[in-house]
Amino acid sequence: MARNRKSKKGFKRSSSSKPITGKREHTLLKSVSKEEGASTSIQLESLGRPGQLIELHIEALFKSHNKKYIEKQEDINLRSFKIVGFLGKDSGIKGNVSTKLDKNNGCSYMNVSEHHDMIKFSTQMGDVDILKNEKNELIQIIFNCLATSQQEARKIFSNITAPFLDYVSFIGNIPIHINLVSCIDINNNIETISFVSPYKNVLLNIGELSYPIEMHPLYALYRESKNSGSPFYKFLCLYKILEGAYQHLIPAIFKKCKELDINIARYKILVPDIDYQNTVANDLRGESIKTVFDDRFTPEFRNNIAHFLNNDSPLIVSDIITSVGFDTEISLIEECAKEMIRVLNLYYQELPS
Repeated sequence: MARNRKSKKGFKRSSSSKPITGKREHTLLKSVSKEEGASTSIQLESLGRPGQLIELHIEALFKSHNKKYIEKQEDINLRSFKIVGFLGKDSGIKGNVSTKLDKNNGCSYMNVSEHHDMIKFSTQMGDVDILKNEKNELIQIIFNCLATSQQEARKIFSNITAPFLDYVSFIGNIPIHINLVSCIDINNNIETISFVSPYKNVLLNIGELSYPIEMHPLYALYRESKNSGSPFYKFLCLYKILEGAYQHLIPAIFKKCKELDINIARYKILVPDIDYQNTVANDLRGESIKTVFDDRFTPEFRNNIAHFLNNDSPLIVSDIITSVGFDTEISLIEECAKEMIRVLNLYYQELPS
């Protein structure tokens, strides 16, 4: 529970501004063999940073195939892909990651008649099959297409399915989530699985449940970012933490110091030095968070969310490429928000009771 700033016993200085780093978000897993129709199951403990979009690349190895993995990745020939989107009633996956095509893998608020086995519709790019479970809920979207890479195949899948799901969400007044996408490069025997890495239980050791009342809006925004499955809303919540700090809380702290005629330490608030698994973000380590806030977060991301049109084009939030672009920024702005909260707590510790 938040309390008034007059008592600050619940705080200790952090010994380091460097957060604990997570595992790599992009992992290549190789199996000894994978027979036709076999499923892939992965333990949560082997996954990377919780809450971040990750890709797992799984290669099926056969003695008769001599083609190296790098050659398969660089293949630019037009070839067949099978893409499956697994639906959910809320965001995030539960339990182990599985791409098994059975009637227990997936759920949704979209129901069909018990007399129908599936929904099927045709497009210029190929046919789309949407399978149901025993409760008559639509659970899996299956699409086959020709493409030159798994990125192109997933883009085609998104372009075909997103308009349909967006419209059904509106007319049905229901949330529709695709929690996992499996993209199989049939010729090269590589399956790429995309999903948001789930959170794990943590052992709390928080000491006294108290903090400066001025910090409550920031903790509320941070929690909201964690609860959201949308990379756009996540970004906006974390952005508002920095915005609130720079435009309101920090000026108020130093205004208070001036009124009381006291001096407190001025901290450099810098991008934490961790591995972000992102070349652009890694290059910003040690930079002023204020500079990144003004020159990157605001013009390149916040303005895109805040306005319907940007450069005369609307932001299509259900587009997979657009979504990935925002998701890759989350680790950077989240660490910046955490560092800002850490420094603000230090400032409030130095203010007199």
